This record gives sequence, structure tokens and C-alpha cells, in this order.
Amino acid sequence: MTESVNDVEDLQYDWPPNVLRYETRYLFGLSVNDMLMIALPSVLLMMIYPLLGLAGGAIGLLLMIRFEGLGDRRLLAYLIARIKHRFNHRPVVLPLIRPIRDAEVYFTDLDGIELARYGGGDEHHPTDPV
Repeated sequence: MTESVNDVEDLQYDWPPNVLRYETRYLFGLSVNDMLMIALPSVLLMMIYPLLGLAGGAIGLLLMIRFEGLGDRRLLAYLIARIKHRFNHRPVVLPLIRPIRDAEVYFTDLDGIELARYGGGDEHHPTDPV
């Protein structure tokens, strides 16, 4: 039985959450492909020396797990981005925002706390002592 489309809203589809990583995660939040990328070098190293394979598996696991404290990135990707930022650091330059006539521009942080105010007749900041 087919359903008929009566309205534009019938054609809308809600994307599932986390659509870019829509893959089954198992041990330590790793997918099957991630675990295979760890297991293959570990097994090959275990053929040479068992403890070498165990160490290789532990290092591979650390490199493949995404850490929430690092911005949900893998350790190697975070370290590369950190090194790249250290040697390629550029200041952020913003255009000067000028209010029209006596209007004011407020600069706030993400929590809505006012950091600075520009323009207007009164140059008093609300957090300044009176």
C-alpha cells in the first residue's frame, strides 16, 4: 500500500543524529574498520615477538580512539593540528564595526555576558564601579 503525498510536509525527512558517523560502534567506540586497522599490524607484530604485538596493539588503540577532551578527535589528528597551529599561528583580524550615529554595539561572550560596548553617548560600562 502506497501513501499519497498531500502536502509539502509529507516530503520532509528528519536526518538521524550524528549522520556523518552513522556506523555501529563496538568496543571503546570503535567501528569494525577501526578495529581491523588495529588488529592487522598487531597480529603481524605478534608473529615476530608477542610483546611487540601487544605494545603495537595498545599504541594502535590509543591512536584510533576519539577522545572527548580533545574535541572528539583522535590523538594523532589532535597532535598534528596542535603542531600545525604552533608553527602557523596567525592573528585574527576583524573589521572595525562602527555604529550609526548614537547607536551602540555590544560584544558578549557565549553566555550573554557583556564584554565590551562601543559607541553611544554614554561610555559607561555596566560592570564599571560607579
